[in-house]
Amino acid sequence: MKKFTLVILFFISCSAHAGSNSVLRGYTQINRLIHERIAQRNGFHVGQYLLGQSTSSPQNGDLLSLLGTYDGSDTSAAYANGDPNTVNMLLWYIDLNMFAEDIALQCAPPAHEEILLQDDPKVFPLKLNPDFMAVLQPLCAWPNDAAKTDAVLYAFWSAILGFDAPPEEFQAWKTYFLTDPEYTTASPAKLIAAMSLSAMFNPYFLLAE
Repeated sequence: MKKFTLVILFFISCSAHAGSNSVLRGYTQINRLIHERIAQRNGFHVGQYLLGQSTSSPQNGDLLSLLGTYDGSDTSAAYANGDPNTVNMLLWYIDLNMFAEDIALQCAPPAHEEILLQDDPKVFPLKLNPDFMAVLQPLCAWPNDAAKTDAVLYAFWSAILGFDAPPEEFQAWKTYFLTDPEYTTASPAKLIAAMSLSAMFNPYFLLAE
């Protein structure tokens, strides 16, 4: 339930981020950001959690086209489904929530690999970029104090958000996970899934500048 409230909080945050003109980056750009910052380009695309198959570009009429995409060709192409609404935000929530849970599984590679053996061959396993894996590893020690330092938390936050969000966004995110009883003693998998989802569901990640 707590994670689902992100959908509501997103709409509230949109007005503070860019006013009434806020639009989503869209599937293609978000997928590119995820490759640049988080996941290796080994055939993996984040839309596979929704479609059950990996694809880099939305097709006309599929679920990914509802996440924000250019409709048409050449100079006649128009950006469609870019305004945040209940449908595309719910779809982004479902997709990024499954992606976040997959990120959290990287703390336990043997169990992760066993699960992947059951996957559809059209779905590519998630393999993290080396730099992202390096900032994830310290969080795998949660709830040990060594995983709760500013350096560890900011490294993870900035690996996802880059420099797109102002400092107060990090402070609010950090304070939440350091003080909420549900997470202060949570397992690494639960904590990392929630941290990843909340960072990716931040308007500074999902919305165009």
